[in-house]
Amino acid sequence: MNLFPYNTGHILLVPNAHVAGPEETDVATLAEMSTSVPLLLRALRRVLANDGFNIGVNVGSVAGAGIAAHLHQHIVPRWNGDANFMPILASTMVLPELIPTTYAKLRAELCALTQPHQEILTVVFDLGRTKVLIRKVGGGWALPQRLPSQDEPAWHTARNATGLPSENIDILGWAGSDEANDYSRNALFASLNGQPLTSDAFVATDEALNRLTDENHRVALRTAIARANPLPQSTP
Repeated sequence: MNLFPYNTGHILLVPNAHVAGPEETDVATLAEMSTSVPLLLRALRRVLANDGFNIGVNVGSVAGAGIAAHLHQHIVPRWNGDANFMPILASTMVLPELIPTTYAKLRAELCALTQPHQEILTVVFDLGRTKVLIRKVGGGWALPQRLPSQDEPAWHTARNATGLPSENIDILGWAGSDEANDYSRNALFASLNGQPLTSDAFVATDEALNRLTDENHRVALRTAIARANPLPQSTP
């Protein structure tokens, strides 16, 4: 994700090779960048329901490249009436959600598109982020989980899998791998948003780690715990 986005969902497609422009880049890398675009566009449309995209490369600082020494391609979602990007005031862009939330939704969608038979895991913290929602499944315990559906974005599936009212839950971040091509675990983490809600299924995080039967679920919870702490909390 672009940390200084023009619009919500602004992606930078960046090669590992430290090159300044396409003329310095090998053909295989250029081909990989090009073939990655359709999948990213499909995922963005499902997550954001946008109307179009700006896709482009700026080569050199004179052409507007923010990091001129390293090639990167912009993919910017666009909406009818977005007035050629929302205005930047005092070096601040107004966005409807935090970047970690958009990133989580997009990563979940990419996993769902590439691994449609892999269940989505949802880590749901209580408001204080000291307890987590788990469920009795067969002879063990599990995080809420559900297979992705073609009828809704993956993050909707993740939220609905909790069985809690959707208005009570805020998606906060990604609990899967950050490796670009690692789709081995589709997991988001969320939190209650201050609405009054009680459930006996919320247990202390340490207890949840001990109870969870599947190591994949434990890894998702550990990842969520590590990534949730720096994020701001909702207030009632």
